[in-house]
Amino acid sequence: MTPALPVGPIPVASAPVDIAPSHTARRANLEDLPGLLSLWEKCHLPGTQLEKFLTEFQVVTSPEGQLIGAIGLQIDGDEALIHSEALESEVDGDECRLALWTRMQIVLRNQGVQRVWTLEDADYWQGVFQPADPREAASLRAAFADPTASWMMIRLLDDARVHKLVSEQVLLRGGSLDGDREAFAETIRRARIFAYSIATVVILLLVAFAVYLLVHREALQRAIRH
Repeated sequence: MTPALPVGPIPVASAPVDIAPSHTARRANLEDLPGLLSLWEKCHLPGTQLEKFLTEFQVVTSPEGQLIGAIGLQIDGDEALIHSEALESEVDGDECRLALWTRMQIVLRNQGVQRVWTLEDADYWQGVFQPADPREAASLRAAFADPTASWMMIRLLDDARVHKLVSEQVLLRGGSLDGDREAFAETIRRARIFAYSIATVVILLLVAFAVYLLVHREALQRAIRH
């Protein structure tokens, strides 16, 4: 199932993903356009409109480099839309989807995406996504089209969990800083005690030397004359 044509930001490319010797997923490029147009036509998708979003598509190829599948990935802020799946009829669809989904997860996490939406209804996607809460679907990005459709969604980063982890890290780091401060203060205290001890010893030695000079002054003077 395909939602309205996407608009908005295009995801940043990253390295190709090899799932198996027969399936390589990567970002689409201009050289893929003829194959994509043919594939979209076979799958009854509006190729002349989709080609405007060429670099938004992820493709999967055979060992011979033949394009055998593609899917659109639109990123808008911290949300993303998976749309317009197209696969050659003779290929293993789920293996292609696995390669594409693995590739897309890398892109999504690199872009800091938290929620991913789709209207794709293949069994594979049904196993990946869950029916979206109507209240969440109501806040769907306008670029992703009809918020009343039967959306499915997966959350890559749970807001509450992220906040909890961040808080724990802050507390942990704060405790570590407190411990560092105490250790530093103790080091300073010991250094001061050591310095005071050295200074006291030096003063005592100087006093003792002065007393010695006073007591043995005459003897020293005779020794100097001779």
